[in-house]
Amino acid sequence: MDNKEIILTVYGMKCQKCVARVTGLIAEFSQVEDVAVSLDERAATIVPAAGADVPLAMISEKLRAAGFSTEPPVEDQPAPVLPETSASEAGVAMQLRFPIIGMSCASCAANIEKRLAATAGVERVSVNLAGNFAQLDYHPELIDKERIYSVVDNAGYQAVRDKSQLENRGTAKELRLVLIAAAGAVPIMLLMFVPLFGAATMWVIALLATLVQFSAGIGFYRSAWL
Repeated sequence: MDNKEIILTVYGMKCQKCVARVTGLIAEFSQVEDVAVSLDERAATIVPAAGADVPLAMISEKLRAAGFSTEPPVEDQPAPVLPETSASEAGVAMQLRFPIIGMSCASCAANIEKRLAATAGVERVSVNLAGNFAQLDYHPELIDKERIYSVVDNAGYQAVRDKSQLENRGTAKELRLVLIAAAGAVPIMLLMFVPLFGAATMWVIALLATLVQFSAGIGFYRSAWL
């Protein structure tokens, strides 16, 4: 008897890269036999493994940590404006710059920028996809930082309030890149002394070097391009 499918609504997907990311996250659970994610329907169709209970709460939490959400975003409400105060009459605007986790394409950046620009008390918004951050001017008389952060969160992304959160994430990423580089570099050094594959050894070395170059070393090319 076939297991009954579970439909899980997923918010925050903007492109096929997002679809692939959501699919991979859900497929990691052993209780899931198969999963199909639709960008247009904003839904993941999950087929449970035989006799298994799918941990929807854990899946939702994992998706949220990756910048997606299974809860509908709260509609942005205009920040309250005092009777005799308007954006044009407010005091000097303050500048705010903060990192954003979860952006994967230009559509993601444009979506966040549009939402922030439409929020009362916010002006001159710029969202940088390459740098994964937002920069804007805001009037503290009309809106506070937490309200700005919540606009990004409600859009299905994650506004970073605490820089240590980003530092820990960056440290983990750097460690992964070091391990990848080591996994490719050590065999290369060994093959230089012991050509196990004969005449084809140089091709194997070239392949390993290419994998390291465009995985652990991709940051150098990205920095040069930008």
